[in-house]
Amino acid sequence: MARLSGRFQLGEFDVAAVSDGIGGQDPEDWFPNVDPSDWMAAVGAVDPTAQLPVNFGSFLVQGGGRTYLIDSDNGERTRGQHEGAGELLERIGEYGVGPDQIDVVLLTHLHGDHVGWNVREDGSPTFPNARYLVSQTECDYWLSPEAPSDREAAFSQSRTQPLMDAGQLDTVDGEHVVTAGLSMVPTPGHTVGHCSVVLSSEGERLIILGDVAPHPAHLEHPDWRPVFDHEPDRAVETRRALARDAAEAGTLLTGGHFPILSVGRLRRVATGFRWELVELDEFE
Repeated sequence: MARLSGRFQLGEFDVAAVSDGIGGQDPEDWFPNVDPSDWMAAVGAVDPTAQLPVNFGSFLVQGGGRTYLIDSDNGERTRGQHEGAGELLERIGEYGVGPDQIDVVLLTHLHGDHVGWNVREDGSPTFPNARYLVSQTECDYWLSPEAPSDREAAFSQSRTQPLMDAGQLDTVDGEHVVTAGLSMVPTPGHTVGHCSVVLSSEGERLIILGDVAPHPAHLEHPDWRPVFDHEPDRAVETRRALARDAAEAGTLLTGGHFPILSVGRLRRVATGFRWELVELDEFE
């Protein structure tokens, strides 16, 4: 059984990876035009036709007397479809946090699997006392006529517009400091206004990637282009730059679609980069 949560300390911050379900992904979506022998070796797969397990995850961060949620996953629409689906609030509750105790929700981008719990089915905010933060560029795109006119875009809009109407959504430009040691930084390409979240405390630095890389293999091979990237060339540039800088600085990295609990560093090797898991001191 896949893990649905895991918790560790990063300086003054408590960080919990919490899942809204473990589903499956067609490898052709993650690794199009990549020789199967290459991506299979990178992810440890033995069957090129089998779906890859994918976590739909958020991060619960506590520090400085405040509680933050990074992304809100698929929401109630997936409940019962796969292991842990639609159970994000239960996972948060296991750490003693109720929806009304979330102070800030940071949205890396507005794809449907990152905004599903923004509001309830009736349109009321799931986290009634929270401010929701998202890139101005991202918000402008998804709520404009330029946005796709498909079902997923409509879902994203239905999870964003009610927050604007309720006066709970704040937009940010460029790098935005949320609080000391926690900031949002632009990492565009997967979507036009995609951001990642950076935590810095007591000499450690962690980047929560959002969808810059859906799998650690995309950090080792920044040129591999998932079909979900809106601007593939820009996404490759972002991954390359982030991988280079993270490897040089020894920055910790994790992502919402990574298996729980996957936190690692990149090391320079002759072929580019190598992802290495870090052993964490977990606690309940």
